[in-house]
Amino acid sequence: MRTYMIVIPSVIVAFAANAALDILTDIPMLLRWTLAIAASLVVTLVLSTIANRRQRSINSDQAK
Repeated sequence: MRTYMIVIPSVIVAFAANAALDILTDIPMLLRWTLAIAASLVVTLVLSTIANRRQRSINSDQAK
């Protein structure tokens, strides 16, 4: 999986989470961004794990 396929969704999630928290809550901006970045890191972790598993699967298939 290309790097931009992991980075772009993570950035979009960070901005979307910040916008949603801004509209739906009255929490301070620093806390909003902290939660948005945490959500973005979770997305990055999930997509990176999927990419690594996929790459290992491709490599094991080529070794046969």
